[in-house]
Amino acid sequence: MGADQSSTKHTRRREYRSGKRGREEDGEEALERALDLLENNDFTHIAHTPFSLIRGPVSWAKVAEFACNKIKTDLAGLRSEGNLRDVASHATILLSRLEARDGVKGARTTRELRDTIRQIATLTRALTEVRRIHLGSLSPNFETASRASTIRQLWARLGVKDNPWVKGLIEHTVAQVLTSNATPGVEAAFTRLLLAWQPPPKSTEGTKVQWDSDDDEF
Repeated sequence: MGADQSSTKHTRRREYRSGKRGREEDGEEALERALDLLENNDFTHIAHTPFSLIRGPVSWAKVAEFACNKIKTDLAGLRSEGNLRDVASHATILLSRLEARDGVKGARTTRELRDTIRQIATLTRALTEVRRIHLGSLSPNFETASRASTIRQLWARLGVKDNPWVKGLIEHTVAQVLTSNATPGVEAAFTRLLLAWQPPPKSTEGTKVQWDSDDDEF
């Protein structure tokens, strides 16, 4: 290859990388790049890989934390079944990266990060099952009801903002189960899902009492 061709090739590569890093502010490409980077468990390689959305030295843990936060943001912004498929896919890949890392000698992951990754994967799996029940491609049973019952708890534990679309998906799925051939026990199990999505009752503590002026004499 001539010097001119080599120079042109490297120039294009730098322009491509620069352009890609610039678009990372949108987040989606940054998440996919993070998931790709997490496949490599070599400390030196990751430490010398530029990642514009991470401050300071890059590490497997920092990249994984970025991925977790991006997926949680995507969960809060779910608006369609297509969105859910993408989020669930990313969560599955992230979990597989963690499992692969567990097989690498000397590689460590904090319990907090590990729990977050697993909770995200569990949550997205349960949401996917609820969606499949809603679409009629999965029959409701006690096992799916049990996993669906963890959605609200995991949602709060992960600190994800409330999402009207997800609440609507739960409500429509429960309504569909109640008109299906599910057993009364399964229907009752799914009906209980709605309780977790109801707003908390208003507190009566601190209620102001109006006193009659005549009472001031006592």
